Amino acid sequence: MPFALKKTRGLKPWQPGQSGNPKGRPVGSRNKLATLVFDEALASFEKRGPAAFEELANKDPARYLILMAQLIPQHFKHEVEHTIAGLSPEEVHQRLAESRAKLLEAGVDLEALPVVEALPAPVRSACTKSCGNGK
Repeated sequence: MPFALKKTRGLKPWQPGQSGNPKGRPVGSRNKLATLVFDEALASFEKRGPAAFEELANKDPARYLILMAQLIPQHFKHEVEHTIAGLSPEEVHQRLAESRAKLLEAGVDLEALPVVEALPAPVRSACTKSCGNGK
């Protein structure tokens, strides 16, 4: 019998949520190098950040808005369900109103957001069952 199989014979797999190292590194802790890099980045930002943001906003507003959106913590980001296919126009309008309300509630300036042009509706082919659409 191979050595690896002898070592694992009779062992039970970890249960869901069980740690293989229960006294390991605490959640959210950083190692020394990561802490040093983070501290240096923070010091650099405190020195140059505001001026760099102003310069970017003036020279390339679209990239500035992209950067701002990327800096928003994950728990503030709005999750979008892609389940509007098959909804009536009234239901789509209701979903859009709910999303707008959530953005306003989070303090997002809707006027500052870039306008995204709507894509044309997809063209449905008159395909038979042989093409995989099930039609």
